[in-house]
Amino acid sequence: MLHQIIKLKAHKERRLRQQVVQGQQQYEKQRFQQANLFQKREVQKNEWDALKQETFTNLSKNDLSRLQKNLKAYYLKDNRLKNEILAIENQCDSWLEEKKELLQELRNLRIKQEKLNWIISEE
Repeated sequence: MLHQIIKLKAHKERRLRQQVVQGQQQYEKQRFQQANLFQKREVQKNEWDALKQETFTNLSKNDLSRLQKNLKAYYLKDNRLKNEILAIENQCDSWLEEKKELLQELRNLRIKQEKLNWIISEE
């Protein structure tokens, strides 16, 4: 009976370790994606700054309208990128909390397994 319990606990340990590995891989992918978004946002900021540097003297009404549309598009894109970055940050924070809980569960499981092994060895 105790041997079966140990097998079940070992299976649970493998499953928990697999969850930690998969979660860590996802976390690393999200951090990479976040870095890419930061880079895109920086490129867009530079484009925005270049657009703002255009000479505003003698702009026709059409040029001014086009400039206004471009600036609005940059603004909307920047907000979208910022929101994506924040969403990834929230997911990463959530994973770190989940990882902490999984590792604590693994520690508790190892302690229980050691107790069972000790009981078996004392029989």
